[in-house]
Amino acid sequence: ETVDPTATGGKVAAVNCEFPKCVLSFRLRNVALDAGAQYAARIRVRGEATPGARGEAFAVLSADGEECLSVPAADLSSAWKWHDLGTFTASEKGGYEVRVSRLAKGGEGAVRSLCIDGVEITRVRR
Repeated sequence: ETVDPTATGGKVAAVNCEFPKCVLSFRLRNVALDAGAQYAARIRVRGEATPGARGEAFAVLSADGEECLSVPAADLSSAWKWHDLGTFTASEKGGYEVRVSRLAKGGEGAVRSLCIDGVEITRVRR
């Protein structure tokens, strides 16, 4: 957790850009979701790629290991930007997890910095 006055609530999760595996995890255990309802999720990110970086800056995986989002290094921005994670249907068990993973696939050191301000979940339909 890092202080950042431009972030919602003034703090962000700063990702360790030197570790190429699963680097950050949000467990959503205490989120009140209605079983059977469909939800959309998105993540607010800010980052910096090294000059000329190619390939994937980072990927986001769900709790079951499926890739929700892959962001190219060229799409990183020093301004906060929302990235869609797609939709999911809530189960009786709940226990969702969003993992930022595979940092800088396609090039060592492609990402200089990566900060996450939050994950937003919105009900789409029943």
